Amino acid sequence: MDQLEYPSVQEYAQFLAQLKAGNIYESTGIQAQDILSTKNDVPQLELLSAYYSTVLPRVGFGTAPGAPFLDERLRQAWVMTWDRQLFLDTVFNGDKFAQAGLKISVTNESGLQSNNYAGWLLDPLSKDFGPNSKFFKQDLAEAKKLVTAAGYPNGVENFDLFYAAPAAQVPAAYTPLVQPVIGMTQDSGLFKWKLNVIQNFPEFLGKYHNQATAPFSGVSISLSNLTEDPTNYLFSYYNSKGSLRMGSDSTLDELTSKAVQEFDDKKRRDVVHEIQRYEGGKNYFPRLGGGTGFSLAWPAVRNRMVYQGGSRGGAPANPATLWLDPERAPLKRA
Repeated sequence: MDQLEYPSVQEYAQFLAQLKAGNIYESTGIQAQDILSTKNDVPQLELLSAYYSTVLPRVGFGTAPGAPFLDERLRQAWVMTWDRQLFLDTVFNGDKFAQAGLKISVTNESGLQSNNYAGWLLDPLSKDFGPNSKFFKQDLAEAKKLVTAAGYPNGVENFDLFYAAPAAQVPAAYTPLVQPVIGMTQDSGLFKWKLNVIQNFPEFLGKYHNQATAPFSGVSISLSNLTEDPTNYLFSYYNSKGSLRMGSDSTLDELTSKAVQEFDDKKRRDVVHEIQRYEGGKNYFPRLGGGTGFSLAWPAVRNRMVYQGGSRGGAPANPATLWLDPERAPLKRA
């Protein structure tokens, strides 16, 4: 390529309008519920099946001295307030796609993202995951027991909950999902927080995106979507020396160090699976899940969705795998 133009449009409605107008060629970032209607509005757009994408927001628990969520029972209770299946089916538009005769697949995540290397994600609801599968199912009665056992019979109150405002220039896929993620826990009545909406992205990134520099107290609606080598990814997030660490312990230090030092792919994958099993119980930095779906682009974008499940997780807009055909719309106008 002689030149690469990569637009960054923070306002979702503007992004969608520019896609339909043919000024943006590919639909990375489009919400699942808008794919079918956009295809109907602009029939020229090509619809292709897509590899897994992941839910951008994830929850981090503060590790400052005296922070309530140092008690793992509270972290476990928090994730048991989530109805992940309903959430993922809604986010990835499962019912609407099914009505149109299109099938998708959703999956829970523990530690590792579903849009990473194919075969490295261990399904938390599979028989191979073990007893920590119970933390991936909504169970408000069990969550109440855990909160009470941790010393909060009336629920956990007066802690800070942080998330970034749209004005903080967070990725467009973050903001629409923050309230649904918060809402599932709020509806349980087990956690009552003081809300802090951070307007400045450097402040949010430096203080509440991770705790590698300094710990905070409370809960953060953080975010991540890094599709890189799974062992490097898990070391970054779960090793005490990791640059994006939210929480860790000696077991995760040992496992993540072992994973990055191993060169045999099968052995590395086995360690990565073990990390996912362990984090599924600890919930230092829990993820919600991901799903397959569909991708839209103008016909000029060629070689799309050929590479799926590799180092870029099948990312449709990886410029290294694409080329533009000037004889196709919208480059060639009728």
